Amino acid sequence: MRRVWIGMTHVRPNSGCTIIDQNAYVQVLAFVNDADEFQQEMQTAAEHYSMTLMGIEDLEPFDDRLRTHSVAKELKQKAEEAKSNRSLRFGTFNTYPAE
Repeated sequence: MRRVWIGMTHVRPNSGCTIIDQNAYVQVLAFVNDADEFQQEMQTAAEHYSMTLMGIEDLEPFDDRLRTHSVAKELKQKAEEAKSNRSLRFGTFNTYPAE
């Protein structure tokens, strides 16, 4: 059953990336069937935007997150967009310099 999933993703910019110029963590929301499909969608998006997906943490259905955590209004809106557009949505990129 498709539903919105959320996960904290770690990405690194590749040559030609215009979204970020440093490594970053970003909450990502996607309307998918399961964790495997989320990872596939995120991998495809990372390649499209010239980023390398370094990892995904805290991946769970968005409804579960809402029951256990306080969730920012921005992410609730992104969840609605992901569901209505049936597409992946990025939250705010939190960048940091590579060591």
